[in-house]
Amino acid sequence: MTNDPNRKLKLQCAVCGKAIGSADAWFAAETKPPGQGRGLVIEPLTGPLALGQEPLCSEGCVLERVARFISGGAQRGVAAP
Repeated sequence: MTNDPNRKLKLQCAVCGKAIGSADAWFAAETKPPGQGRGLVIEPLTGPLALGQEPLCSEGCVLERVARFISGGAQRGVAAP
């Protein structure tokens, strides 16, 4: 999902589903594509989301996304960093 002003859908947190608000500190999370190694990049959301990025609404949701990323790797037999 992108932050396109022409879309009628509200941008929502990928973890908790909270709708974006002007006073919130949002983050963008992106996993590396297959073939580029295993990684999760999280950075402050300063503009529209790029293709493949997930919006996260708070530090708590960032931590939850990181935990899911790590536990997902353990389930696939990939060593956690």
